[in-house]
Amino acid sequence: MRNIIAVIAKKGGVGKSTTAATLAAVFAENGRRVLLIDFDAQASTSAWFAPTTEGPGLFEALTGTRPISVCVRPTRIERVSIITADPRIAGLDRALVDEVGPERIFAERLADLPADVADVVIVDSPPALGLASLSILAAASHALVVTTPDALGGAGLRDSVALVESARKRLNRRLSLVGILACRADHRRNLTAESIEAMRKEYGAAMLAAVIPESAAAAESPSHGQPLTTYDPGGKATEAYRAAAAEIIKRMKGRR
Repeated sequence: MRNIIAVIAKKGGVGKSTTAATLAAVFAENGRRVLLIDFDAQASTSAWFAPTTEGPGLFEALTGTRPISVCVRPTRIERVSIITADPRIAGLDRALVDEVGPERIFAERLADLPADVADVVIVDSPPALGLASLSILAAASHALVVTTPDALGGAGLRDSVALVESARKRLNRRLSLVGILACRADHRRNLTAESIEAMRKEYGAAMLAAVIPESAAAAESPSHGQPLTTYDPGGKATEAYRAAAAEIIKRMKGRR
């Protein structure tokens, strides 16, 4: 069964889109075929992985105006394809108002994807709770919660973990929390180490061992249209994402 990873965060600015994009590239480095789906109306990931062809995107797939397979487009990164987002995703609730069980539509569309499209699907989720977030969690096999090691990130982390657990109970028994990833860690600050330690005490094994450091390259790479794996292949943040990906792969194998 195909792994579908929802990358979620209830707070913006924590590195959610960077994580989705970089993990997609790292999985591809390891020989996996990856479909990256941008479900965020800001479309940051779509701009980052600019597809090499034009065509319909996620909104068309969800509303049924085009088959989802037609909405998959190649990128400049080998073995990474994308379904793009645009601002219309923010109005998804209105677009699907007449549908019965609209939160199940995304899962139905993914089920229509041919097996050879991707081994792994990575979904960049929107930060706000709504139909989009519920649709993603109803379809996903795994949720990766992204946070920052600070007080504000900790508050959003609790909400995100609670959302995953609620979705597992009420929407999707297949869903599991594959891990919590601390991003944008500034190790020059004492508070960073204290916050990470507090998270490990509260969430235990759910925390990934890998911690993603603050990185200038991570901020620069989107404007160059490259993931960290090609923009800064030997950088500390890139290596940390490779370590995180290895942990995630191991955990996914253990939870099938």
